[in-house]
Amino acid sequence: MEQTDVHAVNPQDHSSTLTLVLIGIVIIVALGLVVGVVGYLALTTGTNETANNETATNSTNNQQNLQSYITVETPSENAQLNGEVLVTGTASGDITLLKVELFDMHDNRLALGNVPISVMDGAENTWQTQLDVITSPLSAEGRIVVTSENPNFTKQIDIVFESYTDSPDYLTIFAPLKNQVILSDNITVHGEAKGLFEGTLNLRLIDEVGNTVYEDAITIPDQEEAFKEFTYELSIPGLSSAIGEIGIWEFYYVSAIDGQDVILQTIPVRFL
Repeated sequence: MEQTDVHAVNPQDHSSTLTLVLIGIVIIVALGLVVGVVGYLALTTGTNETANNETATNSTNNQQNLQSYITVETPSENAQLNGEVLVTGTASGDITLLKVELFDMHDNRLALGNVPISVMDGAENTWQTQLDVITSPLSAEGRIVVTSENPNFTKQIDIVFESYTDSPDYLTIFAPLKNQVILSDNITVHGEAKGLFEGTLNLRLIDEVGNTVYEDAITIPDQEEAFKEFTYELSIPGLSSAIGEIGIWEFYYVSAIDGQDVILQTIPVRFL
């Protein structure tokens, strides 16, 4: 009878194999946890950075909105203006009414406009108004001031008034301005002159059909060799008789040679 060899299993070998399997499982699980934690941290960090960036952007935008309640688009800074001024800009926030004023450097208010603003959930609104100058400026520079009372906000730009020198050797007129509205009283003529015969500057206001509405003469002493500045206040009681909406100021002297009027400057103006 053939005899078969039978090998007995060593209990220690079995235990070692099981231990290795368990160690492998533990290592795999640990690696999985590490990968999961790292991925979670990366995702959380990216989300927080995005949220922080959005918050910073929103904060910056809010600050910009608070700083730009009113803008003035036209006229530009230091623009030259006459008696008819178009002012445009934007307004945002809770602004419902703007007051637009034109001043000279002596704080004389030359024109005023009120602009209602349509409120659209804080959206930016465009606005415009035309300022009609009714008072002559007494300075070469001035300013436009745009004000909101509720909320309280002010925007200011500096401007320059036109001057007129058709005859630069004899006369410069600073006021009245071209296209200024002429009222019946409190009219100021401001300028400088040199070399006029007998120091006399004549002026007249003509209406749209050529009728003389007003005429006068200004005596300017000490202007024979150098320019002499002058200011002259006048009123026009017969202004209501002017025909049309457009008038012309003429500034002239009478020639000593032939007695003819020598026109030095003309300025178109408006009637109400």
